[in-house]
Amino acid sequence: MGPLRRLTPILGAVVSLALARPVGAAACELPPSLRGIPVPARSLSASDACLVDSVIRDPATASTAGPAHTPLERPLFDFLIDHPEAGAELARALAVEDIVFRREGPDRFWVDDKDGSAGTLRLLSKSETERLYYFDCVHDEPFYWPVRVRVVLLMKNESLPPSAGGGQNSTLAVYTRIEDPVIRTLISLFGRAARRVVSRKAVKGMKLSSRLGAALRRRPLDAVRALPAMPLGAAERKELETQLTRLLP
Repeated sequence: MGPLRRLTPILGAVVSLALARPVGAAACELPPSLRGIPVPARSLSASDACLVDSVIRDPATASTAGPAHTPLERPLFDFLIDHPEAGAELARALAVEDIVFRREGPDRFWVDDKDGSAGTLRLLSKSETERLYYFDCVHDEPFYWPVRVRVVLLMKNESLPPSAGGGQNSTLAVYTRIEDPVIRTLISLFGRAARRVVSRKAVKGMKLSSRLGAALRRRPLDAVRALPAMPLGAAERKELETQLTRLLP
């Protein structure tokens, strides 16, 4: 029996043990913060902690966007970020942006940013001021083939007092992992260009929130008129109507 054949059972046992090892918080312990933003890990499942860890442990890019200001009070702001399909519909109705959010289940959405990225966005965990998202998408740029990208987004929201202008300030930490060895190598060589793409998308998302908030302030009646087209249940539509009517003069 050759050395390789003698090693085969041992290697098989090692692989079996690795696959059978239970995945727990200890196996994938997350840092208390990402780029200065606290991680709301208390309600994060062990499997989701490992999902986040698989991206942030060795990311292709890590960046921060913001703070960006959204001129909305906290109840309406929270409703829109927890119901992005309604925010996307309002953005289209008010000619702010054409972006697709389609709810696929609790805290799970299909997203097409109309800028080369489309995939599934999940809200993994949230606290009063932070939200942790995982975005598994295919990104298509003109200068290379479509590639799978996994993204962790951690958002921090801060309410400003009336003396500081009111509204919400949001900061976003963004970590990306490229699931293509060739593209990953190119990005390691041309990291600045990759960071610019990620930064552009993050800033665009932050600006969308600011622009939508400003449009709702300017045109609350048009927003109320768009309610029948909202992909919401009756109770959620009523809640959104209550929040929007508070913007009316």
